[in-house]
Amino acid sequence: MLSVKKILLPIVFFSVFSISAFSGEFKDNISFELGIGAGFASYGSSGTRDYISAVPDDHKIILNASALFLYPLEKRIFLTIGFDNVFDARWGGGEHIFLWDYSIVAGFRVYPNLGGLCLDVQYALGRRTDFCDFEISMNGETVIIDETESTGWGNGFVLGLAYDFSYHTKFIAPELSFNWKHIPRGNSSDNYLNLSFRIKI
Repeated sequence: MLSVKKILLPIVFFSVFSISAFSGEFKDNISFELGIGAGFASYGSSGTRDYISAVPDDHKIILNASALFLYPLEKRIFLTIGFDNVFDARWGGGEHIFLWDYSIVAGFRVYPNLGGLCLDVQYALGRRTDFCDFEISMNGETVIIDETESTGWGNGFVLGLAYDFSYHTKFIAPELSFNWKHIPRGNSSDNYLNLSFRIKI
């Protein structure tokens, strides 16, 4: 169950988005973007790392997928809200582990008047669900792990740097983005580095 504190920020952002006066002459700059990319994952929990090392890494892929709504406050400042997902899949020899990190994100995008260069600063409320099917040796015995388990909800952040090729045009153009996502998991934290290709519409 999410506390009022944890859902307060997204509610505030939704409320702000509904007030068109904030955008004024920039209301035509309201946009929506979709992104997909690949990256690197670092898990703070030793238990998670042990599970990952137990699966043969014949195949491995880490994908990032995101969707973001951008609401202009000024020509170079936007409120943002959306979703961010990281899919970490490792499999081989009939065994697998899939780790899915999913978050609601809300924050700001700023263009510092350097062409299409932009900075993203976002609060992230998310958790991770693991899908496991493999064997692991524990205390000299082979144990079969076949389960789906989710972490608790954590409050973290996403920091990003991107170049938006559509900034000086009204045509659809790509963005190239690099971001760092940090999500606490109780006594540990997960970190993701992602390089993404995004389209704004």
